[in-house]
Amino acid sequence: MHLGRVFDCQLITDMSEPTFFADGLRFDCLRCGACCTGEEGYVFLTEEDVERLMKGLGLTRDELIERHLRIVDGKYSLQETEDGRCVFWAGDCKAYEHRPYQCMSYPFWPSIMRSKESWNQLATTCVGVGRGRVHTEEEIRGWLRGFPRKLIGITPLSGEK
Repeated sequence: MHLGRVFDCQLITDMSEPTFFADGLRFDCLRCGACCTGEEGYVFLTEEDVERLMKGLGLTRDELIERHLRIVDGKYSLQETEDGRCVFWAGDCKAYEHRPYQCMSYPFWPSIMRSKESWNQLATTCVGVGRGRVHTEEEIRGWLRGFPRKLIGITPLSGEK
C-alpha cells in the first residue's frame, strides 16, 4: 500500500495563501483499492484511530495490535501483506467505516494538495478524482489542518510489539 506518501512533502502551513482548489475539487472514493495496494507504505494511527478500530471490529486493544498493527519508527502503523496490500484490503476494505484518519482524509493530503500538478498526477492513478460531489476549499483545508495534529501517531507502551 502506498498511503505513506503523505509524509513525503512539507505541510501546507499558510492557510491564507490562494490555492488551486479555491473552487473545490470533485472526489468520490470508489473503493477500488488503488491506494490500499501496491508499493510499500505506512498508515500511522492516532489513539482515536485505535479506539475506533477496536470498537468497529469488536477487538480488544491487544487483539488489534497482534492481528493488524506493526511498529514503524516507534509508532503504530497498519500491517500490510507480503504483496503490499493493507491488512484490511481483501477486494474491499474490511474496516472502511472505521478506517484511520490518514485513510479518511485521502486524497486531501499535504503531499497531493501542494500543487495542481500533484492533483493531476493523482488523477492518472485514482479513478475517484473528478467524480462525485465537490469538496469545498474549507473542507479540504480542514483535512490539511488535521495533519500536523492527527498524524503524529501513538508511541507503543514499553514492551509492546
